[in-house]
Amino acid sequence: MNALSKYILSLCVFCIAVIVVLSVKPAFAAEVDSTATCAVSVTVSPVMEWAGNFATGISLTAINAYTDAPTGNDNQTIYTNCNFTIGADQTATAQLANATDTLITNYRMTEDGDAVASTGATDGQCTTSGLDSYALYSSFLTTVLPILHINTDGAVVITLYCTNVQYNVI
Repeated sequence: MNALSKYILSLCVFCIAVIVVLSVKPAFAAEVDSTATCAVSVTVSPVMEWAGNFATGISLTAINAYTDAPTGNDNQTIYTNCNFTIGADQTATAQLANATDTLITNYRMTEDGDAVASTGATDGQCTTSGLDSYALYSSFLTTVLPILHINTDGAVVITLYCTNVQYNVI
């Protein structure tokens, strides 16, 4: 092969190499306007926690006469990310008493939700659970109150009311 042929052949190989190099994209290169998405999901275990626990108790004024019927209340917040139910103790321990006297104890409860826009119970569920009026301790919340969690509202405020309708000396 003469020098001119070698020169032309070398020039052709060089040109082909340049074209190949310019037309091949690196394996990890992306177009400037490319997008990527990544779906991530997180699962949180159900959580339900009282902000308090009615530990201070409901204070009632002193009973000075047989006809006195003092009323008191306390409220607590329940933080939650799940549905749950509220029930009550219907045993004698739910009565107000001291060493010698026992009060005929009645309870009532409200909650601040609506089970639509905020965590809570519907009006119908409150009625079914007997929350529309005071109930004797032994029948208070015998039908548990279902609380529906709403994703945009993770708390419900519960108000517990206590009264007595009659003084009963045992």
